Amino acid sequence: MKKIKAPPKEVWYLESKDGTHYDVDKDGDYDQDDYNKINW
Repeated sequence: MKKIKAPPKEVWYLESKDGTHYDVDKDGDYDQDDYNKINW
């Protein structure tokens, strides 16, 4: 994001994420089980 000169607010937001927001069943990975549990 920094390389494409994204606004600092967006860079900060992405840096604040830990990558686990898609781990719906909290088992440590993002897989088909998580995908199937997402309430679309």
